[in-house]
Amino acid sequence: MTKYLFVVLASSELGFGHLNRCINLTKKIKTRSISFFIIGDIKAEKILRDQQIKCFKFLNIKKLKNINVKFKDDIFFDKVIFDISNPNFKFYRDFEKKLISPIRIRSNHIIIIDSDYQNQLIKNRTALYDMLIIPYFQKREIKNKKKNILIGSKYAMLEKRYSYLKKSIISKNVEKVLLSCGGADPNQDTLKVLMALNSFNKKLKVKVIIGPFFSKKLISNIKILSKSFAHSISLIENETNLKKYFTWCDLAITSSGLTKYELAACGVPSISIALDYQSEEFNKVMQRKNILVNANYDISLVKLKYLINNLMINYKKRLNISRTAQKLVDGNGLQRVVNAIEKL
Repeated sequence: MTKYLFVVLASSELGFGHLNRCINLTKKIKTRSISFFIIGDIKAEKILRDQQIKCFKFLNIKKLKNINVKFKDDIFFDKVIFDISNPNFKFYRDFEKKLISPIRIRSNHIIIIDSDYQNQLIKNRTALYDMLIIPYFQKREIKNKKKNILIGSKYAMLEKRYSYLKKSIISKNVEKVLLSCGGADPNQDTLKVLMALNSFNKKLKVKVIIGPFFSKKLISNIKILSKSFAHSISLIENETNLKKYFTWCDLAITSSGLTKYELAACGVPSISIALDYQSEEFNKVMQRKNILVNANYDISLVKLKYLINNLMINYKKRLNISRTAQKLVDGNGLQRVVNAIEKL
C-alpha cells in the first residue's frame, strides 16, 4: 500500500484553501494510508478531524519560533505532497532547508504544489522534487515540455461536482448576488461589500456565506447590518456545498482564493477582492484573461460601488467572462493531477 504524507500550511490568517484541495486529493487517490502534517492553527486540525483524517504531526503556527522537523528512524513515506506556498508566512524561506530537505530523505517521491513559476519556493532545485504542480494562471506564458512539471489552470484541483458543467445561463439583469469571502474573512470584506450594496437603489436578492471560522464579532456586525439592509438578504451558515449557491446567482463577489476557480468552472461572473498584494497580482492575471474583475485589497468603498455597478449593467462583459472562464477552467484538473501523481 502506497503511503502518502501531506504537508500543508493552513490557518485562519493564511487561509484553508490549500488544505481543502489536499483533502480533495485524498478522496481520489487510490490508497488508505494517508497522513497530514499541519503547520497552522487548531482550526486546521479541526477540519481534518471533521473529515476523519489522521493528523500525523501538528505545529501550532501561533507558538512557532522556528521550523525544526525531526522524525523517528523508522518513519518513511512513499510520496510526500507539500502544499506550503505562502510568502506571507514568516518562516517561508526556511522551508527548503528545514522542512523539505529533512523529509526528502524519508520518502521515495517529493511532490510540491507551488503558486508562481517565476518565484518558486525551491527555484532551480529540481533535485529536491520529483514533481512540481503549479495549478494557477501565470503572470507570463510558460513553455514547459517537462512531464514532471504541471502548470496552468487545467490542473486547478476542484471537487468532482465542478467537472463537466453545462454553459452557464447569464441573465441580462442582475437580481441575485452571492457574497462569499472564504472561511475566515480576515479583512472583513463581507461588511465592506454589504455596505456597498446597501447604497444601490435597485432591489436585489443577496445571499451571504458565513465562513466556518468567521469571528464572533464579524458575524455579529453582519447580523446588525442585515437588519437595516436595503435588499432581501439571507445568511448561510454551516454550508459545505457552495456550488448550488454559485449556480443560483447572477453575480458573485468573493475574497481572493481558490473560490474564484470554482466560480470560473461554474461560469459565474465575479468580482474578486484581493487579500493582499500578492493575490492582487494573480487576480490581475485572471482579469487580463477576462475571467473575473479584480478589486484591489485596499479598495475604497466608492471604487467598490463603481466596480459592482459597472459589472451589473454590462451584460456583454458578464457573458464574455462566463464563456471564457468555463473554457479555461473545465473542472477536471483534480483527476489530471491524481493521474500524474499515481504514475510516479
